[in-house]
Amino acid sequence: MERRRELIEALVKDEFGAVVHKVARVLLLYPCTLYTLTAKCGLHIKDVRRAVLVLLQHKLVTVHTKRRPMYTFNDEMALLRGGLAHYSMKVKSMLGNMAEQMFRLFFMHGISRLSHIMEAMRLNDKTITSASMVEAFKALMDAHILQRTLTNPSNANSFGQIQFTIPHECLSLQLKNSPAEGEDEMELARKKSKLVDEIFGGDEEEETLFEYKDTGLYFEVCFPMLLRLLLVDDLVLVCARMFDDNTANVLKCVCMLDINFGHGLQRNAQFSSFTVQNKLEDSMKIKLTNKQINEHLLLLAVEFLNIVTTSDNKFGVDWKRASEILAKMQAEKYVQQRFGNKSVRLIRLLCEKKLLDQDEVVHSAKVENFAGTRLLLNELLQQGFVTYQDVPMSADRAPSRCLYLWSSSQKLVIRRLLEHSYLTTLNMRLRQVHEEEEHKLLLSRKHVLLKANYTEEDIESQEDALIATHMKRTFNDKKKLEKLLTTFNKLEISALMVYRQMLTLKYTEQIKLM
Repeated sequence: MERRRELIEALVKDEFGAVVHKVARVLLLYPCTLYTLTAKCGLHIKDVRRAVLVLLQHKLVTVHTKRRPMYTFNDEMALLRGGLAHYSMKVKSMLGNMAEQMFRLFFMHGISRLSHIMEAMRLNDKTITSASMVEAFKALMDAHILQRTLTNPSNANSFGQIQFTIPHECLSLQLKNSPAEGEDEMELARKKSKLVDEIFGGDEEEETLFEYKDTGLYFEVCFPMLLRLLLVDDLVLVCARMFDDNTANVLKCVCMLDINFGHGLQRNAQFSSFTVQNKLEDSMKIKLTNKQINEHLLLLAVEFLNIVTTSDNKFGVDWKRASEILAKMQAEKYVQQRFGNKSVRLIRLLCEKKLLDQDEVVHSAKVENFAGTRLLLNELLQQGFVTYQDVPMSADRAPSRCLYLWSSSQKLVIRRLLEHSYLTTLNMRLRQVHEEEEHKLLLSRKHVLLKANYTEEDIESQEDALIATHMKRTFNDKKKLEKLLTTFNKLEISALMVYRQMLTLKYTEQIKLM
């Protein structure tokens, strides 16, 4: 839990800055009211209010209103925000560059209006047309990657009619007070939500920071759908390895039909092989006969771990089983790489049959000997992958006269693998921060050094000793910089791989963020 909290703090600080990080750090420890939070953070109350508003805008904080509003940090949402690179690549491959650009803006802005995002896109590129932006927005909504945020002005957990801005730092929230056309000041005041009254305390000085709109819907990123889309990619990859590309394409088509017919995450759907055939021809340009598609679907239903379900010639996807199978594969792969093939057999055995003594483990798992099994079990126990229960065989409860029953579970293994992912990600981030601090001067000269095209022959042929010394120093610094950039690249790739594994495991936990 300690590593998990440190990783969350690092993610919040990188994305939102030091002020929001201080507020989130306190909320991670315990829920607080606004004034308790101000006292714990040691910041001015205006900065705390703005920081809380940033966290609320990104659904990193929830509000519980009984007597006084109590703010609680949503740590699961904070962890999911670290997978932006994977989400962006998936959206780009599905919907194109324009949709990916709009998705990134919605991701960074949090709960926002479409008009606000369109204004931000025009600032980045003035050649973008409104029609292309609306088309990209419709594609994101049709794919259920964006969802509407229900805003009820009478709800204390509502954003009312407020227009927000992008909050890399909480002090960047600077908007003007501008009533809508035909709206007087009294109507404007009545539209304030209870949340805004709590955050800004009814201070008239703070009212000049915001612009209120009379109409408009708010939208946000649907993280459960992004996790499901990443899960589809993993399923297709595993299927291609087990069977062939056509079977993998049929599986991908079935998964996407299930998402579309089921309206995102609301319900599972079932459909016929003819629907799959039409979808393959229209979207993937793959022509297969109905007989071939039926063969692939039956193969997936029978041989592919029972992920594809069938009933009365209708097919669907068992998402819960699919996530469990992928998480089990991830866990077994990690255990095999770290402890060997024998440990995988032990874990499988202890997950299926609970509370086995050591003799039963040796006989069932077919490990070489008793002593080797005991050493392996102790190693797995130290890493938290197995547990044991001691049953005393005598009144004195002496360890030598106790029967030790070993057990494990998939939930335990996944939890331990998640903890390892948190630790690995945090260590790689700390390594990168350490390298940046140690080579700060070298990185400040990055653009100059990369433009230098000196070679050893150029240095040796230089007649002026002072210039030759400068060229040699620049040449050596460039080699150090290239080595450092290679290290950063390796760290980034490794972090992406670990975070992708973490996101797969997160889906298995069935997090409900909608």
